[in-house]
Amino acid sequence: MAANGRYPPWHRRRGLAIAMTTPVLTPEPIGAYDDAIVQSAFVRLARMRAFPLGLIRLNPGQEALSFALANGAGNLFREHTALADVLTQPFRRFVPILGN
Repeated sequence: MAANGRYPPWHRRRGLAIAMTTPVLTPEPIGAYDDAIVQSAFVRLARMRAFPLGLIRLNPGQEALSFALANGAGNLFREHTALADVLTQPFRRFVPILGN
């Protein structure tokens, strides 16, 4: 929001976007349905210069992560996917049990 206030997207009609991937360290336990909770945290507002590409929640003590990823404009940004791939090696994801 600060980037949008200081540098609004309609200023001088030049486009510059800030794509953000945010890692969040948390002491709270990560469970099976945290991916859905993290996905609900994405807010896409119209005409904003800054837009989220990834939200990655890490619990180092539990060695667990959950994340939500979005596609950028024209799939130009691939860094958030690469970061999530790298982090899934040392951290594990919880998968819900089928039928529950």
